[in-house]
Amino acid sequence: MKKTVIFLFLILCMTAVNTGCQKKQETDFILENPKEHTDNEKQTEGNKDIKEGKSDSEKEKSTENIFVYVCGAVQKPGVYELLPGQRICDAIAAAGGLSEQAAGDSLNQAEVLSDGQMLRVLTTEEAAAATVQPGQETAESSRDGRVDINTADAFALMSLPGIGQSKADAIIAYRNEHGAFKAPEELMNISGIKEGVYQKIKDSIKVN
Repeated sequence: MKKTVIFLFLILCMTAVNTGCQKKQETDFILENPKEHTDNEKQTEGNKDIKEGKSDSEKEKSTENIFVYVCGAVQKPGVYELLPGQRICDAIAAAGGLSEQAAGDSLNQAEVLSDGQMLRVLTTEEAAAATVQPGQETAESSRDGRVDINTADAFALMSLPGIGQSKADAIIAYRNEHGAFKAPEELMNISGIKEGVYQKIKDSIKVN
């Protein structure tokens, strides 16, 4: 029995010595070859990114910020740097929030932002002026209440369902570049105005 205990003790001592030697060898290697050790670590991290399907361009793209111009009825108008995927409500918050005169429902605050976008928050007075009542004759509408997309300004265009500041600006820019719309369906040539949006507004618009 005593011999067995001594034998087990010797085995444990030898195991501890071997483990210590191995750790010492690893430490000596790192101290003597710091560059090679660093390169090995970088290669391991690189292999991890490859396994996760990440490329350098994808990682750079995922962290690239966007810039948005916020103006109108906000506390601090200006250009703000935001993260991709953030929404209009985040841009308004970055600009200090809405002013007391702001019409908060003049924009779809849940809309995702895009780089270079301009957001103009209307005042309640501006929003009321932009609203076209059926049967009301203005420079942008006729007695049937439809908005003429060839002459409407941004306020009148934003009275249409689903058309906010950015889409209204896009309509005017397209009109200035390509000339008057020949048919209402041409609105679908504009980025951001597809079949779903057009179906919502087709009965409320016209071209002269």
